[in-house]
Amino acid sequence: MINMKIISLNIANYDDHPGWENRRQRICEMLIKMQPDLISLQEVRFNPQQKTCQISYQNSAEELLALLHSQKKFLDFRIITQPTMYYPTKYSYPSLDDKVIWEGKSFITNLNILEYGNFLLTKPDTSRDMNKRSIFWCRLKRKDSEFIIGNLHWGLDEAARISNATQTAQLAARFPDIPLIFAGDYNTDPDVPIQQQLIAAGLSDLWVTANNQNPGFTFPAQEPTRRIDQAWGNKLAVQSLESISIQPFHDLSDHLALLIELELK
Repeated sequence: MINMKIISLNIANYDDHPGWENRRQRICEMLIKMQPDLISLQEVRFNPQQKTCQISYQNSAEELLALLHSQKKFLDFRIITQPTMYYPTKYSYPSLDDKVIWEGKSFITNLNILEYGNFLLTKPDTSRDMNKRSIFWCRLKRKDSEFIIGNLHWGLDEAARISNATQTAQLAARFPDIPLIFAGDYNTDPDVPIQQQLIAAGLSDLWVTANNQNPGFTFPAQEPTRRIDQAWGNKLAVQSLESISIQPFHDLSDHLALLIELELK
């Protein structure tokens, strides 16, 4: 049996939560304490006008890994990143070319990366969410055990999320024979009708599966009242689930981190 730890966290760009220079060190402290095998990050940002990026020319996830390496930690970990949305710069930063500032997702891991892809999520014309959305997925292996993780960030309004749920179920159908987990920021509570699409696709809410006694609130981090950061898995992932928990580090982001522990055959 192979034990596996996964951390999922929305790191809130540089400024959706204040104090990125301090937050990035606190995120690293959390990671060093929890010792995950896989780190799955949402709202990774690259902006060369941001102070720390001016120095390093690294995106926010690369900054985290560089800080860990500077402390002689996670030295065998590497990073893959997928931009999801590019921001026009001509109004805020007229000196920059378009497609320089972007937001996306990252995986940081010491597992063997077999393949990965970016599954774009669409939305109807009735949606007011101006952001582009996707599921950045990765097939990983340690020894003889493989699994797939989907790094997910759904839309801000119901119209977008209904479409996102349908497409998430479609992606799940591609991988029926391997443990599969979709973890990330769903931007909605888990007991809304659109989640029935995930259940119909054979996915289960891992928080409910683990019979956690607390409500699992993750947002807003300082005084959380909603469980919008979730992990859903197929039958094989449910069979491999050891535990899922909320990490009580309230100053890392406006979201709390999820820790998912698996025991893979």
